[in-house]
Amino acid sequence: LVSDAAPPTAAGVLAGPAGATDVTPISEPTHDSSVLLRTSADGQTVIDSHDGGVQSDWESDDIIRPYESDSDGGDIEPVDDDIPDPIDTSGLASLLGGSTLANALEDPSKAKAIMENVGQQPFDDSARSAKHIAILVLGDIGRSPRMQYHALSLAQAGHHIDFIGYDGARPMEEVLGNPRIALRHIKIPPQLSASSRAAFFVLAPLKIAYQIMLLFWILLFAIQRPHYILVQNPPAIPTLLVARVCAWLTGARLVIDWHNYGYTILGMKLGPRHPIVVLAQRFERFFGANAYAHLCVTDAMAADLQRSWGIRGQLVVLHDKAPRHFRRLGAEEIHQLWKRLLSDSQLEPLRQLSAGNESLLTCRSSDGTIEMRKYRPMLIVSSTSWTADEDFSILLSALKLYDVKAASRNACSGDCVTLPPLAVLITGKGPLREHYEQEISQMELQQVRIATAWLSAEDYPLLLGSADLGVSMHTSSSGLDLPMKVVDMLGCGTPVCAFRFSCINELVTETNGLVFDSAEELAQHVQ
Repeated sequence: LVSDAAPPTAAGVLAGPAGATDVTPISEPTHDSSVLLRTSADGQTVIDSHDGGVQSDWESDDIIRPYESDSDGGDIEPVDDDIPDPIDTSGLASLLGGSTLANALEDPSKAKAIMENVGQQPFDDSARSAKHIAILVLGDIGRSPRMQYHALSLAQAGHHIDFIGYDGARPMEEVLGNPRIALRHIKIPPQLSASSRAAFFVLAPLKIAYQIMLLFWILLFAIQRPHYILVQNPPAIPTLLVARVCAWLTGARLVIDWHNYGYTILGMKLGPRHPIVVLAQRFERFFGANAYAHLCVTDAMAADLQRSWGIRGQLVVLHDKAPRHFRRLGAEEIHQLWKRLLSDSQLEPLRQLSAGNESLLTCRSSDGTIEMRKYRPMLIVSSTSWTADEDFSILLSALKLYDVKAASRNACSGDCVTLPPLAVLITGKGPLREHYEQEISQMELQQVRIATAWLSAEDYPLLLGSADLGVSMHTSSSGLDLPMKVVDMLGCGTPVCAFRFSCINELVTETNGLVFDSAEELAQHVQ
């Protein structure tokens, strides 16, 4: 948003206001870190970032799938070079990888001049003083990766960040250790948390009033006056109201990062036509329509905001990209990871598939080197917040179907293509975790083992980098957002099976995965 030393490609991203058509695309990216600018069919400025850091390594001798494709099933090809190389940050980091969006936001004419001289002379605005930026997330900071990447990018550009949100999961170590990022934790009395639908109608107004007072205090008095307020939406209530008023009172520029629509999420709980949901939609439209800039996670959301909401302010699509450390692991790294993970009691069900080896997927050869096991299990990974918008009963049903098929194939005495056992690891925390864990405990499976766990932020990318397949059960409440988990999986070179919804094709294509509508289709894809 406000950079000190932006390279020309980043500086020119917003050469004109939202919907401008006179922006010239930057040339195709090489293996140097660069930004590719394009104008979508709806006139939106869209930025795709590429970096020449880590390549997918599916063709390495160390990374070999231990099974044959099922001739009557859908093949999932290993991810190849068609997948953009992972970069070190996402969201704003697509623009802030050494610089930022600020030059363009603050001075479009200067940015346009830079665009016309791309590669000829660097833009030097080092005299610009560091800015103070308030990032507001009315949620668990540790479970908000996109906003953490925004904070890191801005801090790396030399600016001071007040990161406001709930305490909970441990944030990234880079965030915790950055002296330019101050975490401002919001504490809500547990008495204001509704445990039932009836209690929700009573306690929700009290909780909102408490949040409003607390957020006003923090933004107006507890932190240094911000130059920018970057707010995540959803939740819209009361964050958009507080952010709008505080931006007006302090003279700060308001930037809204649209991850989804808050009223659609509320509609999943109360019903889309409930009066409270209707009021929430009007609230979100009124307070979210006018901002200095709007960041969107998909082309579809940007088009909807412009077409249906009539928003005012610059509109930019920032597709998430996986950080640089999300990558494919080699055999030695996989060996060390799973040697350690199998000692975790959460992963006890998977230990049975290690076949006496000290690691799940690897073994030590006769000459002492580490290699992938020839008859190892297929590792499937999924991550979730265990909420109602992700129906894991579909995945569990698919695993039952696979188990029956695998048992039948493996018992065949004729010329049959056998199927490998499955090691399924579902990571995450959330309200429905216990419900599904109980359902899993009652499943009688022969060829499939399922474990649920909560892993550290450091182990999560390593897990994805060792997996054979990632599964996403995300179903968008609005149909306009994309799951960060799929971004992370693809960044590790891991093929993905994703539940089908309206804009998932912006992320999952025939080159990197498959989509499904039912348990039967998912089971077929896995086979």
